Amino acid sequence: MKPVKAIVLVAVLLLITLNSFGQAVGRRISETTLGIYNNSDRTLNFELGPNKRDVKAYSISSQENWISPNYSVKSKPVFRIKTAEKTKKYSVKLNNKYMIFWNNPKKAWDLTKVKTDS
Repeated sequence: MKPVKAIVLVAVLLLITLNSFGQAVGRRISETTLGIYNNSDRTLNFELGPNKRDVKAYSISSQENWISPNYSVKSKPVFRIKTAEKTKKYSVKLNNKYMIFWNNPKKAWDLTKVKTDS
């Protein structure tokens, strides 16, 4: 009976491992998503949507990599972030990664495209 229990235990652990791996792979940047990295020491709030009318509010923790929801391949995503009373707007592209950082000369949160290791 012990070999059967060991086989069942190994099978269950294998299924759990494969499921976790599948979720990680599913969270990669794709042709329907984009990635954002928060290169700051605080949680930041921003807005993102598939177009300028349909934006939603999100927050991203310090040093976090965040993957957007899936959008239509034909989307023209818009990113907005507010510093004090001024909101900066950016057109972003799917299947790309961006970084939020503090732009000291501008005294505002800024966004830049970064290269990925693909």
